[in-house]
Amino acid sequence: MNTAFFNEMGGLLCIAEGDNLLDEVPGAAHVAAVDPRLTANDIWFDGTSVCLRRLFAVSVSTNQIQGLPVGTLVITPTESYEVDDGDIEFVVQYSCVMKATLEHPHFVTTTVEVPCEG
Repeated sequence: MNTAFFNEMGGLLCIAEGDNLLDEVPGAAHVAAVDPRLTANDIWFDGTSVCLRRLFAVSVSTNQIQGLPVGTLVITPTESYEVDDGDIEFVVQYSCVMKATLEHPHFVTTTVEVPCEG
């Protein structure tokens, strides 16, 4: 078994493989034994047990992403935003396709392409 270290919000900080246990991980609030087949993008901690991360169920349309869980971090090539209402809209000066990476402790990190019109 491996040992996983999670922060207070349930996000994974790191996984120690096999018997290679870490004595102290800064910011670790929870520790759990996990199957060695699991990766950092597979799991989160709900306060009592290790849970599998789900896929984002979002809708991407011109200049926006809808259906984001509150607290999602949206990272673009130039900025990052934390979603507080479930949606994000991009204002651009010219038409392009913007790549946005979606990060949330309970969901698999995903990159989407958003068609944008200026």
